[in-house]
Amino acid sequence: MVKIVLIDKECGKGSGGVIRFSLKCVEYLKFSLLFCVLFFILSGCQDVTQSQVEKGKVEEATPTELPQPHNEINAKKITPIPTEGFDKIVGWQDEQSIIFLYEEDSKAIIASYNLYSGQQKELYSTEDPVTDVILSPNGKMILAITSPYTYRATVHVISIQEPKILYSQDIDSFQLNVEWNRWDESSILITAFDQNWGFKVFLLNWNGRRLEPIDAPQPFLKWQSKSSLLAQDWDRNGQSLEAPIMSLDIRKMTEWKQVTPAAIHFDVFGKILMTITESSTDSDRAIYQFYDGDMKKLSSFTAPQISQYSDWLVPYYDLNDQTNELLTFVPYKSGVIDEYTEGFQLMKYSFDQGKQTIVVDHLDNEPLKCSPDGTKCLYGFQLEKLIDIKTNKITNLVQQ
Repeated sequence: MVKIVLIDKECGKGSGGVIRFSLKCVEYLKFSLLFCVLFFILSGCQDVTQSQVEKGKVEEATPTELPQPHNEINAKKITPIPTEGFDKIVGWQDEQSIIFLYEEDSKAIIASYNLYSGQQKELYSTEDPVTDVILSPNGKMILAITSPYTYRATVHVISIQEPKILYSQDIDSFQLNVEWNRWDESSILITAFDQNWGFKVFLLNWNGRRLEPIDAPQPFLKWQSKSSLLAQDWDRNGQSLEAPIMSLDIRKMTEWKQVTPAAIHFDVFGKILMTITESSTDSDRAIYQFYDGDMKKLSSFTAPQISQYSDWLVPYYDLNDQTNELLTFVPYKSGVIDEYTEGFQLMKYSFDQGKQTIVVDHLDNEPLKCSPDGTKCLYGFQLEKLIDIKTNKITNLVQQ
């Protein structure tokens, strides 16, 4: 046992187990004790702070996991489109907004709609039936086709930013097919069908207010460049399942020239040409091939084919030349359309890398239109659903 005795002058001296302290020493000891207490408190806080920092390091996302700007948009909640009067969605205006068609008070109305804010803007309304709406490649204009009479259509070129009609033109027809020139958006290719499916092809320059006929041997044409067109030279007897792809320069109006061998189907997206052909070694498989603007082959892949007896089924697809990716439905196996019940996979194919990725399994083969950044796709016969390519989540865009 140690006794503490206070003395006046000496500090720490004593005998017989007794330690003596002066008053001055006691004050010193009090200060020392307070310092030690503060030291341990601060040390404990530092340990807790260090522990929190270390824990933060473990939970922090790696750079590859950090959300990109478009993912921040995807994280927002979708504001569904009102059900009343809804007809269909036309396509994407930009990464957040779509163009859709609805009816109200006996009028057909075309409007833009922000999927996240719910903000809606009317672009055009009419009392005539609207048979089709086509977005310009840059998303700044729409072409609305109205049908005031059975055998006559009217095309209206409408600006989106400040909604107004830029041009209107009547065309005698039973049905129209339209191809907008992405290299010169004042040029629009229009094929007019009569009731017997005879056709006439016109080149519309709405900015110059000219509608000129083109001597085209086939009705379904695609722009290959600012001044050249592509079409398949189908057998007039309709017996062939494939036809070669031909090119025409509309400035020179020269003879059609063959570009590729026979194909089941083709399409053009910017400078990318896609062809679908029957495999020479296995007729139950289709070959998807991709070419650049110089007709240099980029890549290809094969997929099972579904027979429709008189031709082959071409599943719905969309190709994005900004991301260099194809989104397409692929059957699980070959078969006949009336007997095939297995459904389809939605597959993403990078024709730059030659890489296939399955996005969603067991879907129906229905139309697709993907956003400009390739992160989302409108899906369905009214494009009323949204597929998030990153999360594979499918959302209904129309109020249930």
